This record gives sequence, structure tokens and C-alpha cells, in this order.
Amino acid sequence: MLPAMFRSLVAVGCLLLVACPGQKTEPPKEKCTKVGESCTYAPGKLGLCIESMNGGALICQSQH
Repeated sequence: MLPAMFRSLVAVGCLLLVACPGQKTEPPKEKCTKVGESCTYAPGKLGLCIESMNGGALICQSQH
């Protein structure tokens, strides 16, 4: 019984390693194209794209 259980645990462990590759993340964009995406507020400063209050244009708001 133990060897079968051990083999099952090893198989599940291998599947988890293969099924979870490293996350690929895009660098923040320079200009906003849609609300909620990451953007570069200033060099080295992360921002979030939002709609401005005056006119609805998309702007990058600092997250710091």
C-alpha cells in the first residue's frame, strides 16, 4: 500500500511542477491604453491607468 501511495504523491508533485511555469509579466506601458493596466508614472515609479475627472482621458496615476 505504501509504495502505491508514494508513487501517487510523486506523480502529483511532478504535475504541479510542470503545471506552474514561471509567471510572465509585461513591463509597465509608457502610455495608457485601457483602465486598470500598469503604466510607468516616472522612471522607476509604477502607476495605474485611470480616467481623468475632466474629460475622461486616460492618465497614469502614481501608486507610491
